[in-house]
Amino acid sequence: MLCLYATTSSTGCSSTNEAVSLQSREASSNFDRMQKGGWVYILTNRHHTVLYTGVTSDLIGRMLDHQQKTFPFSFTARYNVTKLIYFKLYDSIEEAITEEKRIKGGNRAAKITLANSLNPSWRNLWIEEVSKW
Repeated sequence: MLCLYATTSSTGCSSTNEAVSLQSREASSNFDRMQKGGWVYILTNRHHTVLYTGVTSDLIGRMLDHQQKTFPFSFTARYNVTKLIYFKLYDSIEEAITEEKRIKGGNRAAKITLANSLNPSWRNLWIEEVSKW
């Protein structure tokens, strides 16, 4: 909890210094998250008929969401899109978001070419690599 005022009864902060300290730690934590790199990834289904492009700062956590269908009404859950065929790390999440938008703006052939550049046989990179990290 972030304390903005020194009021021990409602916030638990005992002094203005503690409130500033909590605020600084939260700001630092947000800064660390913004500085973290971003992953762009492409998933497909078992028959390779559907492609999904995504972006995340936590590839393992996001892949677990897809695998476990954490969001049952999402596109990937409805179409069983869980096979990771492409991923790339960018220095910042902003750079990754820009690349994801570029990829999503392209056609299917461009996405296939991109996936083939890393993974020509479309092996499931989640099973073979990422899940072992």
